[in-house]
Amino acid sequence: MTAGVFSSDVASHQRRVIAILCADIDDDSRLFGIEEGRHERVERHRRELIAPSVARHDGRLIDTGDEGFFAVFEGPIDAVRSAIAIRQSVARHNASLSRQPRMRCRVGVSLGELPSDPDDICDTGVKMAARLQSLAEPDNLLISQNVYERVKNEPGCRFQLRGVEKFAHRADPVRVYSVNAAPSVVVSRPAQIAWVGYGMAVGLGLLLGGVGGWYRLQANSAAEAQKPPNVAMSLSEQRLRTDASVLPPELQVDVAPAAATSLQAFAPAPLAATRPPLRGPSREANPNQVVRECEQCPEMVELPGGTFAMGSNDDPTEQPVFRVTVPPFALGRLPVTIGEWRRCVAARACSYNPDGEDDMPVHNVSWNDAQQYVEWLSNITGVSYRLPTEAEWEYAARAGTSTRYWWGNQLVAGMANCKGCGDASDPRLPLPAGSFAPNPFGLHDMAGGVTQWVADCWHKNYRGAPVDGAVWDAPNCRERVLRGGSWMNDPSYSRVSSRDRYDAGVRYPTHGFRVARSRSN
Repeated sequence: MTAGVFSSDVASHQRRVIAILCADIDDDSRLFGIEEGRHERVERHRRELIAPSVARHDGRLIDTGDEGFFAVFEGPIDAVRSAIAIRQSVARHNASLSRQPRMRCRVGVSLGELPSDPDDICDTGVKMAARLQSLAEPDNLLISQNVYERVKNEPGCRFQLRGVEKFAHRADPVRVYSVNAAPSVVVSRPAQIAWVGYGMAVGLGLLLGGVGGWYRLQANSAAEAQKPPNVAMSLSEQRLRTDASVLPPELQVDVAPAAATSLQAFAPAPLAATRPPLRGPSREANPNQVVRECEQCPEMVELPGGTFAMGSNDDPTEQPVFRVTVPPFALGRLPVTIGEWRRCVAARACSYNPDGEDDMPVHNVSWNDAQQYVEWLSNITGVSYRLPTEAEWEYAARAGTSTRYWWGNQLVAGMANCKGCGDASDPRLPLPAGSFAPNPFGLHDMAGGVTQWVADCWHKNYRGAPVDGAVWDAPNCRERVLRGGSWMNDPSYSRVSSRDRYDAGVRYPTHGFRVARSRSN
């Protein structure tokens, strides 16, 4: 998922549209007569809680010299996710305190322009963000209508219309929305394309400080316009990417004989017929051996080695298309289920305790959580389990095919659990693991369901990627790769080549994984 980059042409000057976050931080020390050291506490809050959340989302923190701050981001998705992360950091901080004072934070987010001319910094977006912050109640986040229009598709966020506000610099009233994360959501940025730095942050900071101070003085006297009843905002479908992937002739797939299975056997059945009982005999269309190391272990499919064309021309992060030779390995027949995960929790080796039925894929797990599971599995079996590499995952998802999806280039109803894939799924939860037909390798849910963690560190494209199927890591890696799309993503994320990223230590509702091991074990 990418953070939006927008531009406008005003008076023949190109202007870069950015997102502006304005926040005010304070604590309750005045209420408890603990005025001494309050400034130092606020600075510590900013340094330990605020600045890391802004930096994780590629924001630039602007120091205004008082208890408030501004931050600028390339796009509104990053700004909103940073704001939610800040509120969650504040909530965790407050929960850790045995007594008062507690920290309070109010946030406003709007869009503004970053001009190419350093002397032309006047921006109404800055004023709007400051006004929204002044209107917000403690621990609340308000966004403007133009931000809402660009982030309303974000899974895991709940939006509520709070009213219509009149701004001095706008002729027409502006709708104002509050934003909350869905229960159990801890957010970060899953964008696919890195942001080029801001060249005008220093100059903009001067304006931000002045505007922030003025609105702080006006906040108590500002009269709000009449507010209509609250309206719950549903999350709408994101635009489907339809650009065809074109592979040059020299990158035709070359897979071991065991993978050369005709796709005729996997032609989609009617929707009702694609969901027989979990792991029943009719689910088996697998030419490869299925093994299980122990009663508690996931079922593994032994896959042949082979050479294939990795990537596509659908997205810059999937380029260049290149040939990869993958050694034989084993991969989980299904994503790890909640029932399998709970065995690790019972052994006190996994710290996260999920909700849901045992046959559902475990979700809302971080990359670090997945590492706990594979370490536990390795310890009880004496076999080195791990996450698959990104190359292994795509090789397994393609299963000897070179099309956009393993079943072809066109979306077919009832083949994957995603938004717009033609399934009757619950938008709040994934379907049980194995609800759809397996691919030619006998692997279920390689498209849709839960987005799956792989071992690799995120790189913005494939330049310099290993050609032997090995993990592509990096020192002090913060973001890891996710593959396969989820039940809350549109079908473009279910393409076999689609890539995504997320912070390794952060949980998100749609993230799960499946395990792998080398065949030498």
